[in-house]
Amino acid sequence: MRCLSYSHPVALTKLNHALAGIYIWETLFTAGFELDVLKGKRPYRWTIWIYLGTRYITLLAFIISFIDMDGPKLPCKPFVVTYFALPYASWAFASLIIVLRVIAIWNRNIFVSLIAVGSWLGGLGLNLRSTSNSKVESSYNPILETCITLKTHRGLLNAIGVLVVDVVLLMTMLIGLLRYAHRSSTGIWYLLYQQVI
Repeated sequence: MRCLSYSHPVALTKLNHALAGIYIWETLFTAGFELDVLKGKRPYRWTIWIYLGTRYITLLAFIISFIDMDGPKLPCKPFVVTYFALPYASWAFASLIIVLRVIAIWNRNIFVSLIAVGSWLGGLGLNLRSTSNSKVESSYNPILETCITLKTHRGLLNAIGVLVVDVVLLMTMLIGLLRYAHRSSTGIWYLLYQQVI
């Protein structure tokens, strides 16, 4: 969870605060988009809830990290499980957006849809396995004054699996976009622009 040496806890805390500040600023700065959708000024699509899940679960993960670094000390085991589960949930929502985009780009081709959904479900299963109670070990470190994760090598399979899932999804999307660009005179960028507006 925290990979800097014990002599630099202040640097790690400052880095985490800086990154969280950038994310919070970006979230507040672009909140007008979702407010416009919810007010009816922009067209409503049900996928807005997946998008909002990605954004606000990530925000919640940063808030939990603030509690760890700056707030009252909590029991380590449930805290660390939560600390891992929130980013994994955010990954699941973000990858689901890519899965839906892959399905749309490939015009709901059943074979491609099964690959995309199957890959996503595999990554979701790895994340659930990684956050299970038996896999996460942690303890309080009085030098850093925070909970640290022990035996992090157990998450290696999860990290590799999630990387493979993301590569499969992104390559499938790229191949679909290249196929579209080859058949269309409008090009890839027009397709992407049309999907955003």
